[in-house]
Formats: sequence, structure tokens, C-alpha cells
Amino acid sequence: MNVSMYKNFISFKSKPLSLAYSNKPNSATSLSLFFFSAKPSQKQYSTTNVSDYLITKHGFSQQCATNTSSMVILENPDSAYSALTYLRKKGFSTTHLQNNIEFLVSCGICRTQVTKLVFNFPRFFVINPDTMNECVKRVNQFGYDRSSKMYLHAIRVMGSMSRQKWEMKLDLFRSLGFSENQILFMFQRAPQVFAISDKKIKDSVEFLTSTGRCSNVVFALAPELLIYSLENRIKPRIQVLEILERMDLVPSKTTVTNCLKMTDDRFIAKYVSLCPLEEAERIFPVTTKAQS
Repeated sequence: MNVSMYKNFISFKSKPLSLAYSNKPNSATSLSLFFFSAKPSQKQYSTTNVSDYLITKHGFSQQCATNTSSMVILENPDSAYSALTYLRKKGFSTTHLQNNIEFLVSCGICRTQVTKLVFNFPRFFVINPDTMNECVKRVNQFGYDRSSKMYLHAIRVMGSMSRQKWEMKLDLFRSLGFSENQILFMFQRAPQVFAISDKKIKDSVEFLTSTGRCSNVVFALAPELLIYSLENRIKPRIQVLEILERMDLVPSKTTVTNCLKMTDDRFIAKYVSLCPLEEAERIFPVTTKAQS
């Protein structure tokens, strides 16, 4: 592993960083525009309609609305207004959100992806802009491709942790036998895993390891396995595999990774359907009865 990358991964830098952007908005208008599309769609609103909408719904001046309406395409005014209304009801003003949103978009992150994250994790967007900037810098040092769908998730996870919490999470993985390279690889592939509770991570790793079906190498290659519910997904599917093994009915090319990643319907069709009915109903009572 690159030495500098390793050092960046292990600990947070404590000195303050200057912002990587300088064009700060002077009003709430930029946030309103964030929920508009910059590319054409099948249904578009005229420049006049866009201008009127910006004036009545978002308090644009006549001149600003006129200039803006020539630059953006309003695909769905109701959705745009609902987005802002939702955020305001959560107690966040446009000032809280604007700088971080502008910065993430300037980093090349897809507008749609940022919008989705605003709804799912609104509090992430009100962290200190210096902290946001530092998180992006650190994630970049881990070798993330900015076009990766995991890039924004890595930034969010990094921003959700204090230095102490980050170190504790790393210590947890080390205590479970993961090497530094494996921990880094897991963070690159599925950063969401680092936001999971320590208990869930520990219970899932210990259970799957105890079955002899998973090793730390498997977790490093497929860290998303740790996201799945232990009681509702992992344990029932392992039980099915054990039944089929006793009956010598396990389909060829079966791996625990593939089994756990499958949708419920596909797993039932390929594996549960091979089990004796009473066993299948015991493990998947609702689903199997519904299909019978």
C-alpha cells in the first residue's frame, strides 16, 4: 500500500483547510435552481412560465428571474418546490445547505445523486464547509474515482464521524482480524459498511466466519455482505444451504456471496424450492405459503 495513502486512511488531519471553492451564493436562488434540470426533457415549461414561477414561489426579482429563465429548464415545478419545502420543514435554511451542495456539484458529482442524498441524509449537508472540504480531500487520497457511485457515499460516511469514532471503527475491524489493506479495500468498495453499528458488524463477521463459509478475504471483496440483516437474510439463507448440503442438492457454482446477494424471489426459486416443504415453510413461512 502507498505509505501516504495509508497514513491518510488511518487518521484525520487536525489543521483547518481553506475551502476549495470561492463562488459563494449571495441569496437562496442558487438552491432553488439546484432542483431544476439543466438538460431538456419531453415536457418543458416556457421561459415566461419559468420566470413567473421563480418570482412567485422563490422570491426572485424580475430581472433575476428573467435572466435565470433563459439558462435553466424547469421540468417539474411541483417537485422542485416540494424539495425545498421538505428541507425547510426539517429546520434547514437555504444558507445551511447551499455551500456544501455547490461544492459537491463542483467536484463532479451527479446532480441527481446529490439531490437524492439531500432527502435521505439532510443533516450531512449542514456540516461545516471546512469539514466537508477536508472529507473530500481525504476520500480523494484513498484513490476514489469521482465518477464512482460510491464516491459521494464515502464523503458522507467520512463526514459523519469524529476522529475518535473513525479510529474506533478501524480498531474494530483490526480486532476481527482484518489487515490494513483489507480495511482500505472495504472502504473503497462499500463505504456504507463503516456507518454500520459495531455490534452488527461484529455479529455478522463472527457468524459467517463460524460457518466456515466466509473469511476476511471474502468480506474484503464483498463488504456489502455486512449490510444485510443477520436475522432476516443471512441466517435463513445459510440454513437453506445447510439443508441442501445434507441432501446433496446444492446447485453447482454456488457461493455464499452469490446466495446472500440474490433477491428473495431468485433465492427461493433456485434454492428454497429444492428443500422439503416443511423445512422451507419453517424458514420462509410467509413467502412459501404465499407461493403454494
